[in-house]
Amino acid sequence: MKKKTLTGYIVDGVIYDLDTSLLICKSDEIMNDTALYYSKNKNFFIAERDKVNGKITAIKPVVPEEAMKYANSNVETINQQNYVAAFGKLKEG
Repeated sequence: MKKKTLTGYIVDGVIYDLDTSLLICKSDEIMNDTALYYSKNKNFFIAERDKVNGKITAIKPVVPEEAMKYANSNVETINQQNYVAAFGKLKEG
């Protein structure tokens, strides 16, 4: 399902590039770290990285609703500029 290329990871015929995508936020888990990205082609995806060897173990494309839920669960790590670029201007509370 996931194949590393020179510029990213291919999942179901679509390339997901961590270097050219915006990092929205991340989550620090016991065995793996996960991070939400927004690609230049306006796709959201979650990358999972093994803490032991530092390698990407999974790339999971997600719909905007899932991406928003992930971001709302990891508010302490949100990159506000990238969040606005991905989801649009924030409303003031």
